[in-house]
Formats: sequence, C-alpha cells, structure tokens
Amino acid sequence: MVALATTMLVAKASTVHASSWRVNNDATKKAHFVDINAAMASEEVHDGDTLYLDPGCSITTTQTVTKQVFIIGTGWSYEKDYGQVTFEKDIFLKSDNCFVSGIVFNSTIWIEAKHVTIQSSKTLYIKAADDTNLESNNATIRNCIITQQIDGNRGTNSLYWAVENCIIFGSFNGWTNNHDGVIYNLENAIIRNNVIYNTLGGSFYNKNLSKVINSTIIDNIVVRNDLTHSKLLSECDNSVITNNVLSCPEDAYSNYPNNKFLNTQDYSSLFVMEGTEEEQFRLTADSPAKGYATDGGDCGIFGGAYPYVAGGLPYGHPYYTRAVVGSTAHDGKLNVSLKVKMQDE
Repeated sequence: MVALATTMLVAKASTVHASSWRVNNDATKKAHFVDINAAMASEEVHDGDTLYLDPGCSITTTQTVTKQVFIIGTGWSYEKDYGQVTFEKDIFLKSDNCFVSGIVFNSTIWIEAKHVTIQSSKTLYIKAADDTNLESNNATIRNCIITQQIDGNRGTNSLYWAVENCIIFGSFNGWTNNHDGVIYNLENAIIRNNVIYNTLGGSFYNKNLSKVINSTIIDNIVVRNDLTHSKLLSECDNSVITNNVLSCPEDAYSNYPNNKFLNTQDYSSLFVMEGTEEEQFRLTADSPAKGYATDGGDCGIFGGAYPYVAGGLPYGHPYYTRAVVGSTAHDGKLNVSLKVKMQDE
C-alpha cells in the first residue's frame, strides 16, 4: 500500500527520486522522525518527499514546514478507527506547493507561502500570513471541516484562494468588528460548493461571508441560526454571487436574483440533519439545493467536481480496511494479507 501511495505522490511532484518517511512522536515506534520540524531539519528530506504520519501520532509543539513536501495523515473515519493524527499547536506552511491531508488540527493552520493545498483535514482556523511581506496567494482548501474561521488576514497577500466542498461552522465568539466573518477578507477567490453555517445566531459581529471581494461565490449553502440577513453576505463588493441557497428573506438580497432564499430557520427540508457532523449536511430528497448548482448538480459539499467524502481519508490515496497477519513464520517470513480501497470507494 505504501509503495502505491508513494508512486502516486512521486508522479504528482514530478520528482524522480522522491522518498517517503514515517513520522511518529513515540520514539518506541522507531519512525524516521518524531515530528515535522525534525524532518525539515534533516538533510535527507528534499522537495517532493512525502511524510506519512503514523496512526495515533500526536504532535504537541508548534510545527513549521520549510520544504515542498506532502504531509499525509490517516483521516478520522467514523466507520473504523484509523488512529487519527492530531496537531495540538499551530502549524506554519512556509514552503510553496506544500500539501497537507488527513490531519486533525486542534489549532490554527497558517498559510505563509504560495500554492499551498490543505485537503481532507479538520482545523479551528485557516489564516493567511500575518506578515504583509509573505505572499500566500493561490491556496486551495478542499474537503475540509473548519470549526471557526477562514481568514485572508489583510487580503492583499491572499489572492486567488479556492475554498471548495468544505464545512465551515463559524462557532467563534468574542471577535471585534475588524475580524468578523466565517470566511473573511479574501480577494479574487472562488468560494464553491461549501456549507457555510454560522452557528451562533443573534451575534452582533459574526457574519457568514465578509469582505470577500472581486470573487466568485457559487453553489454554496449559506445558513445562520437566525435570519439576520445583513450578517449573511457583508461587503462582498464586485463579486459574482449566484446559484447559492441562502437562509434569508428574498427581499434582503434583491440585487442577487439568481439565488434561492429560505425564509426560515427550519432546515429539515434542506438537510437530513442526522448522523455525524458531516453526514447531517446530506441533502433531503426534495431539498431546494438539489439540482440548483451552476453545473446542474447539487449545491453544497456533495456536489461539484470534488464531492465531499466523509472521514477525512487522504484524497486519492489508498487505505486498508482489513489486515491479517499470519501467526507462523515460513522461511523466516510472515504472510500478511491487506484489503485496500481508494477513498471514494
């Protein structure tokens, strides 16, 4: 399985001699490195290499990525415990074209380089570089759960982000008016096929999309715990806003006629509202989001070019569902049987 995954990543990196490495903070597991920082400090790790984090690995210190590497975790499947990988402190992505997938971050992901991809991961925040001298353009955030906020920071150094097929809850509180917005302060972005849900409701400051300018906002489901329409889309100047399902009265956004409006806080006709935090956003059979996307498909996370796959399994990589290890060695070798699937199977 590892050999197959490595082959796929090598092709993607266009690196002939790319290597793969194990990471585990438990020294008794005898991995190559105890954390990402140790791998970055090693002269053996090069651009195009892959870092596989062992099941159950927990990183408890701040990490900084300074090489163009692929960092692959195990996801958090609800059907089977794959031993999710967790980061308890912030991670700073400082290398162009680095890639992160299948990790649970109980912290903030800082994007401080160009063409960064964050995929199939859970995190509190995703934020652009706090330093205006650091360019974080062309980031891709796909198939993720963000429980607090995506923040482009000052905007001018976070152009052309793509946020696709994500669940963004926006459950934060206590922000000032300069930092409000579940998705905040982006420019020339593509916001597509997401569920953007402000769970607070009634909060004075917190908006769903705020200061997302010159952007394309399509095929999303944007809902709140109240119908305060002024908090749904705020200062989204010069943006294309179409084929979204919005939880507000129609007359609130009469300048955006090509959207569907829900004048209700009862979303039982929109979502199934049962199952895991991901599965609850599956559409009901007669959901108004069905068939309403710009491509004729569904709005929300299960439509579009990158339909959401529950469990955070690394997108496009194999994983095992069954392993049988023989109890008796033959000629000094044990027989091992693996059942392998792709993420979308």
